Amino acid sequence: MSGLHEEDVGEPDGEPEEIRMARLHSLLTKTKVPSSTASTPPKKNARRTQIALKDSQHKIAGQPRAQIIVFDQSPPRTPTRTHRKPSPRLTRAAWRAAAMFQYRQEAMEIRSQQPDRQADIFPFLALPVELRMAVYFELLVTDNRVLPSWRGPRKATKQQKRMYINILLTCKMCRDEGVQVLYGENIFDFGEICNRPNNFSKRFSEHIGPHNASLIRIVFAEYSAAAEELYHTDIAVISKSNRGLIPKTLLTVSHLRSFLSTFNIALSSLRLLAISIIPYGHDQATIALQDVDFRLMTSPHLRVKWCDAKNDKDRLGRLVDDICDREKGLMKADYWKDIDGWIGINFAPPSSGREWIVYQGVRGKEDVLEEGKEVGTEDEHEEKDSDKKASELVLHRR
Repeated sequence: MSGLHEEDVGEPDGEPEEIRMARLHSLLTKTKVPSSTASTPPKKNARRTQIALKDSQHKIAGQPRAQIIVFDQSPPRTPTRTHRKPSPRLTRAAWRAAAMFQYRQEAMEIRSQQPDRQADIFPFLALPVELRMAVYFELLVTDNRVLPSWRGPRKATKQQKRMYINILLTCKMCRDEGVQVLYGENIFDFGEICNRPNNFSKRFSEHIGPHNASLIRIVFAEYSAAAEELYHTDIAVISKSNRGLIPKTLLTVSHLRSFLSTFNIALSSLRLLAISIIPYGHDQATIALQDVDFRLMTSPHLRVKWCDAKNDKDRLGRLVDDICDREKGLMKADYWKDIDGWIGINFAPPSSGREWIVYQGVRGKEDVLEEGKEVGTEDEHEEKDSDKKASELVLHRR
């Protein structure tokens, strides 16, 4: 018996016995009473219950009183909230708890195993050095450039291959071998090399460390053709608002050496230093040159014709020749003939069609330079070029 309700039904004065029996019958059968007296309307959604009638010995005003005891056998009402489905959040939390418990049980089973029953482990460190280097190359070398920035190295594009650097955390030997591939085989593009702030290298070196920066072996950079011309332009004809665009120095070997030394990179330790010439119209130095002529600032058509004339292939070639004649350590190069072969990946940058300059003292392709002095001649090293090029490559192209 889950609930007990008591209800007293009295006998009104002067009411015939037939009507009293009819009222009692209506209570038992839940039918309407055929009487003129108004009856109480039944409750909505009343549940069927088992009713027992007992005579009471109590009397009120000399009349017997009937007592109705109602036994409710239905289950007790529960809150409506319990009938709702469990929330997805609780379901996910319960699933995570069960999964974590299962993983913990599996981990404890593996931990409790005896050493002789452990699973076979691949002897990676037992492989030859060449095979280990090939594995490092597959995991740590991306298929595009790595851009130094204020927040450390970042990828040039979001779609380029991912680098799995967690292998460097396995042991000290894997770290020492892996960092040489990570920093020695990836292409680090420093951008415009003659217009960088002085404190740019400090933040970059703090993120990767000076030792890791010294392991960089492939460096790409850019140099503006408009900046080369702007440097030789009379400063009096340049407006004051554009004088800040004048480069502080020209592209020289001494500037390259000092610039890379701020990153703790030795120029003589590089395997490749390639500099692409930025055409006119792709940098702010072009705006400073066009500002000299008022007609170029007012006519877009004349600006386009001016850039086309400046970007003539023969004219840019002569500009590169002048730079190489001024600096004996630099030489004119073609990307697909002189640069692509020194990179371990299949990489075609958007700037491959530009004019390129390489530092020949790095590779010893023609002259071996030592502090700006020529040692040896082209005839002495001509026979060793093909063998030396293949031997200096750490890994061959896949």
